[in-house]
Amino acid sequence: MLPPKTRNGNHPARIDSGIISPAYPARPLPSRAGSMNEYFAWFDGACEPLNPGGTASFGVIVKGENGTVLLREHGVVGKGKAMSNNVAEYAGVLHILKYLSSRPPGRVTIHGDSNLVINQLNGKWRVRKGLYLSIAVETEELLAHLRGLGWQISFCWTPREQNEECDALSKKVGNTPDSIDGFNDRQDNQDHQDDCAQEGFLQGVVTGGYADAPAVERSLPMAGR
Repeated sequence: MLPPKTRNGNHPARIDSGIISPAYPARPLPSRAGSMNEYFAWFDGACEPLNPGGTASFGVIVKGENGTVLLREHGVVGKGKAMSNNVAEYAGVLHILKYLSSRPPGRVTIHGDSNLVINQLNGKWRVRKGLYLSIAVETEELLAHLRGLGWQISFCWTPREQNEECDALSKKVGNTPDSIDGFNDRQDNQDHQDDCAQEGFLQGVVTGGYADAPAVERSLPMAGR
């Protein structure tokens, strides 16, 4: 049970079992009058040594408009037959959106090298089925919620060689061999073709691009995924 709010709408610091938790705002703090904070984010995911069926993990980076790294994290989504590279990629995007949800509305461009995730979140490809279905729906729901709060969120495809830092982060937790170049792209395309086949047509695979406080690096488990 939360303690009563103070006059400024915040909850006071709580003491639980001798551990002091700092006060936290009841809602995101407002940005400077007449301005919107701008952010740049990157994500990547991996599923190794098998895709699907291996250990799914993600890596994310969020920077402020001045280039300061605000977030650099990696974590495990899960292991086993329910895991795939696309599950891991979506987990990265979801992690970024959850981080942004604690901040006042602003503008953010989220970069990734997954054709499937970027095309689906840009509304170019439909989400129909696949191991990633439930996390894709959760991501789209949070995305719609943030946009409803005033966030301006765009997604931009970026070549893998320009996403190397997130790629390395996503593989830090797995301790597995490097994936074969191009395999994850083929999995993206196969998942997209499976989605389209269910709808009764096949679309051509899109290739190419579309119209970046002190850093704290942590390894975060994502249980239950």
